[in-house]
Amino acid sequence: VDVEAKRRLREHPSGILFITPESVESTFINYPHAIPKLYRDLRCLVVDELHVLLETERGMHVRSLVARLMAAIERRPRCFGLSATLGDPFAARSFLNQDHPDSVRVISDKSTARPISVEVVSITDDSPPEPNAGTSATDKHNGKCGTLAIIAEDLRSVFSDGSYLVFGNSRRTVEELADHFLGDCQMPVAGEPVVALHHGSLSARLRRRTEAMLKSGTPTLALCTSSLELGIDIGAVEAVAQIDPPWSVAAMVQRLGRSGRKPGSTSNLLLYLRIGSAQTDTSLTDLLYPALLQATAMVKLLLGGWLEPIRPDRMHLSTLVHQTLSVLKETGGRTALALYQSLCRQGPFRRVAPGDFVLLLRGLHEHDLIRQDAEGILFLGMAGERVTSAPGFYAAFSTPVELTVRWGAKELGRLPASAALKEGECLLLNGRRWMVDSIAWKSKCVWVSPAAIKKAPVFFGGVGETHDRVFQEMRRVLLGDEEPDCLDANSLELLRSARDVARKTGLIESDLLDLDDGLQWFPWVGTRSMRTLQLWAKYLGLACAKDHLSLTFSDVSREEFAQHLAVLAQDGTEAVKLAELMPNKQTERFDRYVGESLLDKANAEYRLDLAGAQEAARRTLAGLRGAHPIAYG
Repeated sequence: VDVEAKRRLREHPSGILFITPESVESTFINYPHAIPKLYRDLRCLVVDELHVLLETERGMHVRSLVARLMAAIERRPRCFGLSATLGDPFAARSFLNQDHPDSVRVISDKSTARPISVEVVSITDDSPPEPNAGTSATDKHNGKCGTLAIIAEDLRSVFSDGSYLVFGNSRRTVEELADHFLGDCQMPVAGEPVVALHHGSLSARLRRRTEAMLKSGTPTLALCTSSLELGIDIGAVEAVAQIDPPWSVAAMVQRLGRSGRKPGSTSNLLLYLRIGSAQTDTSLTDLLYPALLQATAMVKLLLGGWLEPIRPDRMHLSTLVHQTLSVLKETGGRTALALYQSLCRQGPFRRVAPGDFVLLLRGLHEHDLIRQDAEGILFLGMAGERVTSAPGFYAAFSTPVELTVRWGAKELGRLPASAALKEGECLLLNGRRWMVDSIAWKSKCVWVSPAAIKKAPVFFGGVGETHDRVFQEMRRVLLGDEEPDCLDANSLELLRSARDVARKTGLIESDLLDLDDGLQWFPWVGTRSMRTLQLWAKYLGLACAKDHLSLTFSDVSREEFAQHLAVLAQDGTEAVKLAELMPNKQTERFDRYVGESLLDKANAEYRLDLAGAQEAARRTLAGLRGAHPIAYG
């Protein structure tokens, strides 16, 4: 939006305003005196895709801005939240009205429910080609092989009429899959969908082009990440494919919901699993095919209507630092008590006790982000002025330094500066192969030209977290005898093999297996509980190695391990003591300004799950003692 349009809005506010949290933040900092006039006639406030905001930095930023806005205009407009994937209505109510959540009415539209069809397809390195498939164009070029090549060929045959979305869990997966379609500059076959990409590292121009193709009805095969999961109108999609299981059932539901939007149609999901072929050094966990167990468990939970519950509110210290600096920038100065009243007592940071807020302010003072005058007024220090004046401060979340990738006059996208690109190297972007001709560090530009060879793209980003319930369902799938209808023939064969391995190794009887030099424990817990158990082992000085399903302990007997489990199960461990051992304590943008003891407290509260770890210990102990096992989930 151009500057003149913004000026006109500030002078004559009216109509419907589509706005981001960052733009609201900018207004508070740059035009604080215009806030009452700009929003004095605000009648309604609508938050779209509410479920995405419930536990995130950006969501807490929105809540804080709304609280500050209501304080500025001295009234509460009607608030609406929209979501197609809500597992916890109470958390949504609290988001919209923290003081009176019961006053928020939940309206569910059951008329939009659609039939669901899900198929899980396992692709192994040694999977044979489809019968009568013939020699593919992909096979003719450069000897392409591997699971993604097989998936690409299957997509060509299955998704041949209409528009489709293919989701990958990472930008790297999307780019490597695209190379099997576009990397050899293959011309589209008449009647086949046009292949296009959509992810956060592509330029806005390329992303808009893909969105326009989908919305126009042009048959399109869009290879994408979560960037097409939410909020964007793309018209009718015949079906959705997913490469490897997503991190959460909610994400699976959201992606599945992109298809079947025509009246009377079905939501279709084709879930591809990349399964490595067995090798001589294949681990026990690999022989259980965890990706297959996870996909099957998630489909069962999806069909059963389960979604991940929202965890209780956390401290959100990084966002509190951001908002503290923002208020001081807006006002010029406040007392510590006034800041606490506006941000914590009346605002959303109610998990932060007065003593913890004092510790937070001391940390900011130590970094010269804030100073205090003789009358007790806090104001921005020199470092605080630099931070709040820097480009990108309006966002509460981290934005890494990026380089713009250009081919002539065209902007292709952006890559992280930390990707260590070198002149003469090749990369994949937008499904095409490029040679790095030069890097202009001062202007943050990478100049490229088309190339014939490729190199796997370098993208950085965190992985998601999976709930305990998913792993408990995975255990049920492994130890049961049901053969789900959603599995293809290869998946069923692999599931039977995994169950045979579980029987032969003793996993049917116990979660704890004896090794030559230690023990292997399958606790069947999610990301946070498993992280807690790893730190618990470190706290005890136990040598421990983790894989997708298990923890392997060296030089410990079954009796010794049972004693350790008993202490854990009886609340003999403090979460903060475990958090002190975390190798990476700073995960959010402003964590580096928070004192270590306060950060340990916050990490213990949110990034660990001591209760889940203790429950796993109790279940395993019950099995070791011959008692009736505690039920999973």
